[in-house]
Order: sequence, then C-alpha cells, then structure tokens
Amino acid sequence: MGALIGVGLTLVGPRVKREKYNQTNNTITAAVQAVTSWSVPNGRLPNSSEFPAVVRNIHDAWRKSLVYVYDNYLASSSTGGTCGRQTTNITSGTTVNIAFLVISGGDDYTVDSTPNTSGQHNGNVTTSPNDIVRQVTLRELKNKAGCYAKTPGRLRIINNELPRACTGQLYAAILYVEGGVPFSGGGEYKWCLKNSPGWLTSIPNTLSCPSTSDCSSLGTEASSQWSQANNIHLSGTPTANGNFPITVLVRDNNDNNPGSSGDNCAQQIFSIAVTTCP
Repeated sequence: MGALIGVGLTLVGPRVKREKYNQTNNTITAAVQAVTSWSVPNGRLPNSSEFPAVVRNIHDAWRKSLVYVYDNYLASSSTGGTCGRQTTNITSGTTVNIAFLVISGGDDYTVDSTPNTSGQHNGNVTTSPNDIVRQVTLRELKNKAGCYAKTPGRLRIINNELPRACTGQLYAAILYVEGGVPFSGGGEYKWCLKNSPGWLTSIPNTLSCPSTSDCSSLGTEASSQWSQANNIHLSGTPTANGNFPITVLVRDNNDNNPGSSGDNCAQQIFSIAVTTCP
C-alpha cells in the first residue's frame, strides 16, 4: 500500500506542476492581450498603477503577483505613445525595442529576473530561466494595435490634397501634421520641401530637400536642411497654368537625436493645379 501511494505521489506531483505552469502561461497571455487591447483606444500603454485594473487577474497559479515592466515613453501620449515611436529604451539580451514584459516567478514564488518589481524601466532586462516571461516588442505591439493603418498616434501628414490655384492670383495653403514625437517647444516637427515650383514660398522659410531625399535617407542629412514648425504656410502667385508637383517630408524627435535614422518620417506628394479663374 505504501509503495502504491508513493508511486501515485510521484505521478501527481509533476502533473500538478505542469497544470500550474499552463495556467500561469494562460494568465500571462491574457494579460498581454488586455494590455494591447487597452492601448488601442488610449493611444498608450497603461502604467503600473493602471495595470491591475486593465488585466483584472494579476496573480499567477501560485497566487503571486505578476510583474509588469514597460517603456515609459510608450505610456505617455506626449512622448509618442503606442503608435508614435520607432524605438524604446528596453532591451533583453540581443532583443531590442521591447515595449513591455509580463513576468511570473514560477514555482519558487520568487521573481529572479531583473528588475523584479512592476514599473517603468530604462535599460536591459535580465530574464531568469526560473521565471515565466513574456516579452512584447514594439513592432509586435504596433502590429497588434493597428499602428500601420490610420491609427491615431502615428506620424502622418493630415492633408489629402492641396487646393487649386488661379493664374495671376495669390495662392495660400497650410500643411498640417499629427502624431509621432514632437520636438520640445510647442509640438513642432522638422519639415522640408522637394520639387517645389519656383513661384511657391513657405513660412517658415523651409529649405528645399536635396533632390535625392526621401524617408530612407534621414540619417545622412544635416538638420540645417529642415525647418522646425507646427505647420507650413504656402503662398505665391503662379504665372502659368499647369499641374505643379511638390513633395513634402516631415520627421519627428523619436529618439531625441534630430536627423538620425531612428526618427519617424512621413512624406507625401501633392499636385497643385493652376488654372485660369474668373
């Protein structure tokens, strides 16, 4: 009888442990989905004080609290939020640009990873093989949140088209942008114009982009080639009919290093139609 009981315990123990691991994995998966879903309408990640209400179940199968580590830039709309950034400050091993992690201490009841408490983090996260860890990169978060569609928060030029112009009459238009991470000093961005017709001027005096410029060449261009402003006012008096193309580029301050390839960039090609008007 004792031998049979002993055999039963050796079989039940691992099964109970496996079930607890499965239960905790499911809890962490639900937490990741809840954080992602919450970030869509709010445009940012929840902070550590909001996390318990967002995920509802903050305990693993051993009744220990989950640890939630997140990038603070993503938890604030003013610094880019969910869709406005290209980079984060969290790494783990060789994985960069991590948005957040959810960690359980496993069956030893202790989180051995560093950091081991919930909160914002700047730097490397050292994960322990004794813990149950789920990390979500910024790319994964943005894909799940729909940031590559017309989701609020991503850097984009708002104008769909520019108004028509009349030959010999004063023309005026304004270019607007939203999302991304503005430069300090009133929500400003860096602009430049490409292939602008000679009769068109801008306020501020936006310098022309080099002819080869596009969003893939950001890291090679000096910031002096771009003007900083909330929006761009276009004006001028066309002297002939026709369609005049203009390419508008705008970038933000995603990684606090103006002009680097880590900045968000948006560009759009417009055509200004000039006709004879009454």
